[in-house]
Amino acid sequence: MLGKPKLPFIFSDANRLDHEFYSGYDERFLNRKVHVLGTLLESSDLLNQFVDTKNEPDEVVRMRHALAAEVLFTEFHQFESFFAMLVAPFQQLPHWIFLNTYSPGEIKSKARQFIAGEFKELSNNPASNRDVFLQDAVYHGYASGESEEEWKSTLENLWWIIYRMAEKYIAADEYNSYKHGLRMMSARSTLAMSGNPTDFSKAFVTHSHHSITHLKFDKTAQGTLVSIETKAFNPLESQAHVQIMADILANIKRIRLAALDGQERVEMTLFSKFDREALQKLVASQRWAFSA
Repeated sequence: MLGKPKLPFIFSDANRLDHEFYSGYDERFLNRKVHVLGTLLESSDLLNQFVDTKNEPDEVVRMRHALAAEVLFTEFHQFESFFAMLVAPFQQLPHWIFLNTYSPGEIKSKARQFIAGEFKELSNNPASNRDVFLQDAVYHGYASGESEEEWKSTLENLWWIIYRMAEKYIAADEYNSYKHGLRMMSARSTLAMSGNPTDFSKAFVTHSHHSITHLKFDKTAQGTLVSIETKAFNPLESQAHVQIMADILANIKRIRLAALDGQERVEMTLFSKFDREALQKLVASQRWAFSA
């Protein structure tokens, strides 16, 4: 039995709708949330105001792990909305409607296309390569008045940071557990491995101040393999990523509003100077899984 045909959206003026959206859009909404969470994480005095340490001596530790996890999941929340903003200009719908109606899994599929370099598919044909996609997605086709070297460096840095965040988002099975009712655990973790199951005196040991343990599901020919995965993370990396996305979104908002107003020139922010080494030092790469 065929399903009912999908009815179109009814609206009068796409440009007016998008202008209304970008005029009121708060590009730093989630960044403010992460800033508050990060401030609480760093201050035991502030945390103690929310906890009865006399009756619950371990509650400060639990609270700190919960806050750190919330910073991580806010990064994934921000990336999904951030990447949806990048691809909005390539959709047939007004941006505001697309951003409210894209299907579950659609942004992850588009992030995979970005990783794979499938820019024609990602942009529905207009973008033939990475730089064209980024210029259209971030700068709405406006040309930079800066030097060619600085413009080239900006596009290279944008590709590097978006690729990095997209890889992390795509691999974030724990985010699905979070969205389905906090079916995961956040805590400090330790893994010890020894060739002798009765002697761990010379075992390899690794620690993480913050980690997420959740169920992982991998489809195989025989069925769905269930495992318990523990993945380390660094909330400082998430804070840095959310800050960068907020800065890029501020640039996108300003430029798209200028385009909707018919302005020929617009102030634009270049991203020619990322401290890649500092960001790389924030990566927590430990992860391990055991069959359930």
